[in-house]
Formats: sequence, structure tokens, C-alpha cells
Amino acid sequence: MSYLGTKIHSIASVVCKNQLLVFLVFFFLCSCETAFGVRGLILAPGSSGNVPMADVTVSLRCPNIEPMNVRTGSDGRFRIEGIGSIAENCIVQVSHEGHVPQTFPATELCAFPLDGIKQCNYAALRLQLQPVTSPPTP
Repeated sequence: MSYLGTKIHSIASVVCKNQLLVFLVFFFLCSCETAFGVRGLILAPGSSGNVPMADVTVSLRCPNIEPMNVRTGSDGRFRIEGIGSIAENCIVQVSHEGHVPQTFPATELCAFPLDGIKQCNYAALRLQLQPVTSPPTP
């Protein structure tokens, strides 16, 4: 390799190392952001807690934030994840046609509440839906 080629290679090596360092610093700074998760299992009514329920809509709703909606899989499980924390004024709503809708304050579902703070990073829900019952006809 010529002298010029060696110099270019040395400069490129330093630039690449500096770019890697900048990338790593940026990565670690960004990865310090907290994450939250709401996970759970929805069961069919009258199933003695054994039959999962698919296609149930589960929503995390917080003021000033677009609602996060998911559907349960065939195993009855759902997962909602995001960046930040679950604030005290967020709610979790569960709904499915023909069943009584349920609403819970998200912080009441906190698996690991944060001391002295009305928010959490992880919430868990296990729920058995109940069918809508119509009043008897006279």
C-alpha cells in the first residue's frame, strides 16, 4: 500500500471508530428511556378459567395520547407496549361483542407499583368475560 493509501486508511479507521463511538453513546442515551407493558389473558365465560378467548379488544387509553388497541390471539393473550410509564389517569378497557365491557384504572393492575409515584411500568390482567344477559321478557 502506498504512503497516501496508508494515510487514507488511517483516517478512515479513525472516522469509523468515532462514528461507532457516537453511535454507542447515542444508543445508550436513548436506551435509558423507560418502557411500559400491559399483558394479560382473557378467558371465555363459564370456562372454569381454562378456555382462552380470541379476538377480544383490549385498549390502553390515556389523556392526550392516541389509544393503543390490540386483540387477543387464539391463546387469549394480549400485549401492549410502549415508551414511558403508565400514568395514574390511564385506563384499560376490555370489550367483545355479546359480553359485558370491563374498564380498569391501569394503576390498579400494576404488577410492580413504583413507590410514592402514581404510575407504573408493568401491568397485568387475567379476566374472565361475562356474557350480556338480557332481561326476561314479560
